[in-house]
Amino acid sequence: MAMEDTLHRCLERIRSGALQKEAQVMQSVIVPVLRSLNWDDSEPSEFVREFGVHFEGGGSGEVDCALMGASGPLVFVEAKNLGHADDKGVDQVFRYAANRGVPFLILSDGNIWDFYLSMAEGMPPERRFYRLELQREDKIAEHARFFEQFLHKSQIINNIAETRLAAEQLRSDGRQLGEARGKIPVVWEKLLETLDESLCSLIADGVESECGTRPDLDDIEEFLQGIRNQHSHPSQLHPSGVSSEGTSSPTGTLRTQPRRAGKIVGFVLDGKRVETGSGNRTLAEVIKGFQRRDSSFMERFAAQTTGRTRRLVATTKDGLYDEVHLRDYSLDLENGWWLGTNISSGTVRQRIATACGIMGLQFGSQLTLIER
Repeated sequence: MAMEDTLHRCLERIRSGALQKEAQVMQSVIVPVLRSLNWDDSEPSEFVREFGVHFEGGGSGEVDCALMGASGPLVFVEAKNLGHADDKGVDQVFRYAANRGVPFLILSDGNIWDFYLSMAEGMPPERRFYRLELQREDKIAEHARFFEQFLHKSQIINNIAETRLAAEQLRSDGRQLGEARGKIPVVWEKLLETLDESLCSLIADGVESECGTRPDLDDIEEFLQGIRNQHSHPSQLHPSGVSSEGTSSPTGTLRTQPRRAGKIVGFVLDGKRVETGSGNRTLAEVIKGFQRRDSSFMERFAAQTTGRTRRLVATTKDGLYDEVHLRDYSLDLENGWWLGTNISSGTVRQRIATACGIMGLQFGSQLTLIER
């Protein structure tokens, strides 16, 4: 709790607006934090202000603070004015540490604290293993734990090797999270591109919970298609914000209206025309016919159409969905299998194409859909 109390007091000083200079940031925020971590700023053998360094090729400078071990400095701390913990400061502190074997570097403007591994691979910004922001008051307890683990005097003096390994792991984890963060829009685009069935169902679940009525999945598919068209064809927007192919919604946002494909009412296979009246019935008749041709078809089809929380086909009605409220969206295929009917027209097309692939048939030529 002592560390948390210190951080709260430092936060009050930051918010007061009284810290106008680097020296004030150092004295009112950085030094109190270091004292709470058991560093004695009156003891020059462990705490040196304005630590002098000489640069290769000539010149010299002074690090605002060096935390010392028996063999020399273990941590360099460079203070900046509030709002100025920037790339220029990063270059400065790395220049001070060049070829000195100082494990940890800290750049802080009082609010932002950036922690670096001086001898890690990559350019200086890539060597940062942690950033904390004191003004994130909801994270004060988390910040306190981090300070205790990575900057407490006993950790730096007595467990420097273990602390460096932990910092390396944090850096590695952060880079992986950064990579994952960068893939989020890529995956989103793929979901829009394929009009992913699980995404459509998730939206349907949310709408049903909001208003008590489950929307038509074709309407959801049209909505997502509109978003995809906006991303793909931004030039279609007029200066007024209205699409050349649609209308604006009451909120002023674009509502694209792509032309819908016709309603699926049957199929033609081997010259035989089968009219069913609906997309779900069409899918049912296609897979029942394929099962009659190949007794192993249903098992193979089931394997290729099973999602995380639902299955397109199952041997029992209850086996179709993990969500109990969806189990009425089903159709008895009368061949020992059930079909889940909580699917859109686009999914019906995809699943018929999957079925054709299993049977070695060309969807669109050997089997065609009847649409109106």
